[in-house]
Amino acid sequence: MPAPHSFQSTLDGHILIATDTRLFGGSKRLVNLFDQDLNVLSSQQYTVDRDGTIADIQARASGGYLGVINTPSFENAFSSYSIFLVEDASSPDDNIIYTSDPATIGAMEVSNILSVEDSILFISGTKFGEFGVEADSSFLEKRVNNETVWRHTRRGGYLIELDGDADSLNLLVARDNAVEIITLSGETGDIGSSYFASLSGHRFKPLFFRNLETNTTYLAKFTETYEISSFSPSGATWTYHKEQTLSSSWIDRILDVHFDNEGFIYLNGIFYNEENASGILLTKLSPEGELIWEQRYDNEGELSASAYRSVIDGEIIYLAALKPNQAGAWNQSVLAFSLEDGQLLKECSLIEQDDHRFLARGISVFEGRAYTFGTYNDRTTLVLSLRSFDFSDLTATDDVPLSFTASNLKVYPNPSDAKGQLSVDLPARHQLAQIRVISVSGKEVAAYPLSNNQPRLSISGLAAGTYVLLANDKVGKTVAQQRVVVQ
Repeated sequence: MPAPHSFQSTLDGHILIATDTRLFGGSKRLVNLFDQDLNVLSSQQYTVDRDGTIADIQARASGGYLGVINTPSFENAFSSYSIFLVEDASSPDDNIIYTSDPATIGAMEVSNILSVEDSILFISGTKFGEFGVEADSSFLEKRVNNETVWRHTRRGGYLIELDGDADSLNLLVARDNAVEIITLSGETGDIGSSYFASLSGHRFKPLFFRNLETNTTYLAKFTETYEISSFSPSGATWTYHKEQTLSSSWIDRILDVHFDNEGFIYLNGIFYNEENASGILLTKLSPEGELIWEQRYDNEGELSASAYRSVIDGEIIYLAALKPNQAGAWNQSVLAFSLEDGQLLKECSLIEQDDHRFLARGISVFEGRAYTFGTYNDRTTLVLSLRSFDFSDLTATDDVPLSFTASNLKVYPNPSDAKGQLSVDLPARHQLAQIRVISVSGKEVAAYPLSNNQPRLSISGLAAGTYVLLANDKVGKTVAQQRVVVQ
């Protein structure tokens, strides 16, 4: 079974799962939509009747989802791609909104799509040579209202990732023994700057993690060492190399990396010996790469626990873990740890039947629930599985959730974009009354009322300068603040 795709909306909690599973020997793709209780939102599955493989799925700002399928030619090369629209789980089969023409633009394989607004879509991938399937160049194109605005190609290299927004895009392109991170204008596609992350010393496939707010790339070394390096437009900034604290037969490895709003870095990894995975290794680093704390969780001494997926929500990091049992099954657990000191707050477990082996492919959190998406193998067939775990008791019941502190009022971009616009992401289940904008002289220049559980606030019209945003609760108390710069 090809790797499935999953996505959970931060607005309504709906979960989309897309797979390349064939129906009755055909080439239809399945796209299912679930609500927060894991109920299918429609009794009819949405199918995409197009040969090929799904490469990416994105959510649109106003709702619905976009996907892309790569279709091979008779030469077994990816020659064309198709963009399809999923409005809901019962959409008709003919929602293909665009298919590329190899005769006009050449053979192309899409790696990533980036939907920044309903009408704007960026597409990146590989353009193949005329006489073979070897990669010839990477390409990036911008489409507005389903029309191509520009398309740029660069000779050589292999595209790894695309991220950014409508104003500034970032491409990660592998070149020889390094990865180039290229920043381009979303308006014209012109290159503004680039920097390199060296792959020297990496024996296996490197792991890349991106902090979009700072355009920082973190590179985890997947060898016998436990090492992560930070690269930014100013060059290599630091490397954290952990000294082994156990015997020489034990090895620590990094599996996942996340960042909080203050730039602290959290490494989810495993420590193991030559025979079995032993436990979960959780590490917190400062923005400068200095060790804050390190915690090991070994499932009460049994050689069993390991976690491959993690997500941060408020002041908690959630890990999707597996624990083999005596019957040979991989039982699933979701563990919640404090970002402050790494202490275990709660664990939810699910005992697998017989010798089923569950492997998480993703984890998300919405309104006090953790959702895991993955596959389990019953030794006969591979089955997709979507699960929900209750962590609502970790949320405070007063006016401000436990996860809402003075450090996690997220404002972006900061500094503002060229038009002076700012967006403020608000924590789930909040009961904030307003956001106030205060100048450096202490004068209130604007105030924005908030409705209960409003997810986001857009701010514009501020004169260039430095301000402080204050978040007030319903009794007028300031519970969070953030310094911002308007260009």
